[in-house]
Amino acid sequence: MSKPSPLRFLSKPAAFLAAAGRDVARKVKWPKWLRLRLLDRYIIGKFLGTYVFAIILILAITVMFDVNEKLDSFLKAPLKATIFDYFLNFLPYFANQFSRCLPSSP
Repeated sequence: MSKPSPLRFLSKPAAFLAAAGRDVARKVKWPKWLRLRLLDRYIIGKFLGTYVFAIILILAITVMFDVNEKLDSFLKAPLKATIFDYFLNFLPYFANQFSRCLPSSP
C-alpha cells in the first residue's frame, strides 16, 4: 500500500480557487474584443509562462556573472548598499533591456 502524498491537501484549495475564479469570470460582462476562446487563453498562458521563465533565467545568469566580476567591491561595501542601491536598480534595468515590455525612458 502506498503512502498518501503530504501535498494532497493543496489540490483541493487550488481547485476551489480556480472554480471561484471561473465563476467570477463568467459573471463579468466582457467587451466583445476581450472575449477569448479557450484555445486562445491556453496559448497566451503557455507563451507568457515560457517568456517569464526565460527572462528570470537570463537575469539569474546575468546576476551570477556580475557578482563574479565585482565580488571584491561587493565585499568591501556594506550589505545595504550592495543589495538595495545596486541590485534593486540593476535587475529592473536589465529586465527591461532583455524583454522590452516595461516602459523605458527615451
